Amino acid sequence: DCGNAHATPTVHGEYVYTYSVDARLCCFAIDTGERVWQRDARRDWDAGASKAYGYAASPLAVDDSVYVPARIGDGVLVAVDAKSGDVKWIARPKAHPGYGCWSSPVYAEMEGRRSIIWLPGPSLVELDPGSGKTIWKHEIPEEDNKPGCAATTPVVWKNYVVAQYHPPHARGYTFCVQVDGGRAKLAWQARDLANWAR
Repeated sequence: DCGNAHATPTVHGEYVYTYSVDARLCCFAIDTGERVWQRDARRDWDAGASKAYGYAASPLAVDDSVYVPARIGDGVLVAVDAKSGDVKWIARPKAHPGYGCWSSPVYAEMEGRRSIIWLPGPSLVELDPGSGKTIWKHEIPEEDNKPGCAATTPVVWKNYVVAQYHPPHARGYTFCVQVDGGRAKLAWQARDLANWAR
């Protein structure tokens, strides 16, 4: 049983990947619907449960790897082999504490680099898809001495990344970073582009 999913399945080559609210990652053959493999992040990787809503990130599949977030410590991104589900690497940029992982990682080519862009909150990061190494990290400031919430998927255009985030007790804001020479700087932010209605 691969559980219920709040996230969109990912189709990649001959396979379909799903990630359930209770962190079960499953691979199915696209022609037969037969389950090829399953990994339970809570059982296999000692990931924590979500305190609200459950896991809600879509798997990212690129070449021979699949990437999913998991609540291990302060939050991680896990890369597994697309055909076997075996772990390749675990990256550990600090993520939103106490909740499931809701922001889906995206693939991009940034300044000629193959990259994964992810919004774990309270930061936006670029990771190397082969190793999980952090290329740059943009820290998102706390409000009211509390971290905010990352629930949206970043949008990449050329060397810009746009993301939305909502701090506690606020409607949130949209911000954009510009990447130059492997570093990110804030290009703009807008409080009137909210992603949280109260």
